[in-house]
Amino acid sequence: MNRVSGSLSRWFKVSCYCAFTLASPIAVADGMLGRELLEACRAASLQGDEMSKMQILKSGQCLGYLMGFNEGVLVNTSVLKHSYGKDIPNTYCIPDNRGGAGDLAGVVVLYGKDHPETLDGPGFILALKAFVDEFPCRH
Repeated sequence: MNRVSGSLSRWFKVSCYCAFTLASPIAVADGMLGRELLEACRAASLQGDEMSKMQILKSGQCLGYLMGFNEGVLVNTSVLKHSYGKDIPNTYCIPDNRGGAGDLAGVVVLYGKDHPETLDGPGFILALKAFVDEFPCRH
């Protein structure tokens, strides 16, 4: 192999790596489905010794998703309030004694079981409807 073809080969490999790496987020841009979130949050409700490695991973996936989702809703509401200077109501209001990640996972599991129509849509719709239903704001 001469120097030029070796250099091209390296660039080709790097280009393929970059293309696949950059394309990966596009493939999952739609995010988690409701049924996937429900399955992950069911794992979060299991206790220590009962959990397989896969259930531990799924549990972490659920808890991370819900904490990020909740934080995103809070940030969005805060930005809207500051941008428009109006009294924009909160989407839902989680009491201080109910905001633990495990509690939020349980809310999603119960709502998903009672509302199977939310399972084929985006996971954030399942989470949003579950939180709005369980944690209404008292205005």
